[in-house]
Amino acid sequence: MEIIFLTWLILAIGVAGFADIRGRSAAGYGLLAFFLSPVIGLIVLLVIPDLAEEAKKEQARLLDEDRREEERRRQHELELESLRAITHSTQPASQNAAAASSTIVSIADELEKLAALRDKGVLTEVEFIKMKMDLLAPKA
Repeated sequence: MEIIFLTWLILAIGVAGFADIRGRSAAGYGLLAFFLSPVIGLIVLLVIPDLAEEAKKEQARLLDEDRREEERRRQHELELESLRAITHSTQPASQNAAAASSTIVSIADELEKLAALRDKGVLTEVEFIKMKMDLLAPKA
């Protein structure tokens, strides 16, 4: 009789350890296995989802999202830097009338490019307005 009780207790402790590995309450499943049956406790553990595995998957998903968001931010910064370089490029002060008209056309082209980037969502409305004002500001 004592051997049966000790075997029962050892199996219940084993179920408790398995429950802990699967992210479940070791004490709760140990008691379930002890009072009902270690076999029933084991069956219940095998049927319900593994919380530890789900937590690992969720953590991996969040890390992947963070990496993608960081890549988007980096790409956005590169595009903004190239736009700043375009808007801050200056031309020599001694230009003739033909060169001045090409500058106006160039500014119009740049405004169209900025508007297209804003429409695609690369630029926010505030960034668009700031860059537009930089383009239209008189050059000293």
